[in-house]
Amino acid sequence: MDTALNLFNEKGLAQVSLRTIAESMRISPGNLTYHFKKREEIVEALYYEFVAEVEERFEEMNLSEIKLNLVFDLILMLTETRLKYRFLMRDFTTLIAENPSIKKHYVAVIKKRKSQSMGIFDHLIEQKILRPAELENEYEHLYERIQILGNFWITSALMQGNKMTNATVERNFEMVVQIMYPYLTNKGKREWERLT
Repeated sequence: MDTALNLFNEKGLAQVSLRTIAESMRISPGNLTYHFKKREEIVEALYYEFVAEVEERFEEMNLSEIKLNLVFDLILMLTETRLKYRFLMRDFTTLIAENPSIKKHYVAVIKKRKSQSMGIFDHLIEQKILRPAELENEYEHLYERIQILGNFWITSALMQGNKMTNATVERNFEMVVQIMYPYLTNKGKREWERLT
């Protein structure tokens, strides 16, 4: 799994076969196919590993303890985890198109993430960190913008010829937290400035 993850991240899905993985591990393709019949099984296993890492962090959260610093921690964790499994993000649309079980699972995960995120926003509004919504579906749209940026920032960076470095992670983190700035109250802005 580690070898496959490194190869997928380095070369992309289209350039890595079971044979490539086996050769990198210095084992025969037959030994590898004993455990994984198809490359897609490895991709699927890595996808579920990625989701489990993110899910564990969301499950650890206690909504009543959510403060802006915990939201920042969550955004940074999501950014770093997406970077760790960057091939999933880079080849995301292909992956979804070619794998109906991943697509079905992803749709369910996104629905759950939206519910969790709306709960976080509601709690931050109650704490007077975020202002109340001024437009219809304003916070739903904020969630969607954050989600889109999270899913596609790696693809965008790679298309511009950028290497995946700590600076790339920091830049994405900064973009996401700045999306939230216009929604902050004065109290929230003071906290945001202290954290940044």
